[in-house]
Amino acid sequence: MAIISSYPTVTPAGGDLIIGTDVSTTPNSTKTFTVSSINALAPQGTVTSVALTMPAAFSVAGSPVTSAGTLAVTGAGTSSQVILGNGTLGSLPGGPFLPLAGGTMVGNTLHGDNVKSIYGTGSDLEIFFDGVNSNIQETAAAIGNLQIAAKNGIVISAGANLFQGGAGNDTEIKDTNGVTRIALTTSNAIFPSGNVGIGTTSPGAQLEINNPGGSSSATFRLQGGLGGQIQFRNNSFPVGTISTGATGTMTFSTGTGSSSSTSSKITILSSGNVGIGTTVPASKLEVDGGDIEVDDSASGLILRAPNGTRYRVKVDNSGNLTTTTV
Repeated sequence: MAIISSYPTVTPAGGDLIIGTDVSTTPNSTKTFTVSSINALAPQGTVTSVALTMPAAFSVAGSPVTSAGTLAVTGAGTSSQVILGNGTLGSLPGGPFLPLAGGTMVGNTLHGDNVKSIYGTGSDLEIFFDGVNSNIQETAAAIGNLQIAAKNGIVISAGANLFQGGAGNDTEIKDTNGVTRIALTTSNAIFPSGNVGIGTTSPGAQLEINNPGGSSSATFRLQGGLGGQIQFRNNSFPVGTISTGATGTMTFSTGTGSSSSTSSKITILSSGNVGIGTTVPASKLEVDGGDIEVDDSASGLILRAPNGTRYRVKVDNSGNLTTTTV
């Protein structure tokens, strides 16, 4: 332990440091310290000016301060510039940039070919231009649906509107001239103009069904609980119908074209019986309410005998019936 035997009296000022100096180098000897205040050792003088310099990216106002004042530091650049590592101002390529959180984007963001905007924690959705086509596509990691929702309506255009719908209007699909080809209402699908082709790209009629390369004939199917019906109309009323019942009966009917009613003219039962003027033919051919007329002297009625011989029954100019084998 060192024992201080003598020291000068010093009254430190507030915040002063006390410096002690050991003037003896003998081990275990009585130590003698010379104690002084830092004010006594520090150079004495008066500060007359304080100045501040900053890198070129900043502007300093109020420097130097000679008696009283404030030093003010502000940025020397614009809102689109950034401070580089050497303290100068610069601009990053492609700016302006989206704020990290909140704020409003001003200006455009530019993306090169195949530079993608990617969304979702699993990189589920990509938006980009590949040099030829513009793409909005889901990746293999995506789940759920790609949904497009609009408050008022949706319009897809390529020079002219090709698809539009919503906002209480019909959903319409148009051609490149802006002519509506399909209109979907709340209850109907309407083809306002043009021809419709199924199996053909150049339909020659309002509806053409084509199966040119198929292994079976083209089929037009009508299906219903009570069969189907094809109706032929003038501008106002039906003029004829072809209809089938639930049990296979086919009926050909005609109308006057001045009312909505039609009447049966020919009926074919599922058994193969044909009725003209009757809807319940009991024979292969039954005619009711009229005549059968053969308007050809060389023709007649051919009957087959039980032994298989076929006979033609004809009438001569005197009304006599003649029979010849066929």
